[in-house]
Amino acid sequence: MTVDFEKCERVRVTAEGQEVLAFLGRCDAAAVELTLVDQATRKAWYSKFTSKLSPRLYFATELATFIAEQLCSTGEADRALISRMARQQIIKQRRLRALSQEKARALFDAAFSIPNIAVEDDWPEAVLELAYGLDWRARYPRLRDPAFQTLFQHVTLLQKTLVASST
Repeated sequence: MTVDFEKCERVRVTAEGQEVLAFLGRCDAAAVELTLVDQATRKAWYSKFTSKLSPRLYFATELATFIAEQLCSTGEADRALISRMARQQIIKQRRLRALSQEKARALFDAAFSIPNIAVEDDWPEAVLELAYGLDWRARYPRLRDPAFQTLFQHVTLLQKTLVASST
């Protein structure tokens, strides 16, 4: 039996009408993790980030918008935005004469149908590869958590606290 105790830094921030509890830690040699808990609503967010910096330094210096985006990404696709961006790309390719009129029409119709297709595996792959490249599954836009603004404020407050405590 092996037991591995990891050191995790706990930071409690109470300011500007917010009470936030943050847990900063290192999950392996090349990654740090952050858990934020809104004490008022008891809602929590968690994510891992690739970094060799210390968790305290990383979360104090990284862009607050990037941290908040990573914490609140729901993983669910924004189908309307995917469809709109794909149609724009098809129009652009047609104007450049990279697509024939028939092929562009077929791709455009397929892109238009994306919001009505619930299962990602049934989406028209040719359209998505045209819009987002071969690794489209990793690059298409996701829906934003409705609590993004609150989360962004929490991250900003945490960063101010980390910077103030390091001086």
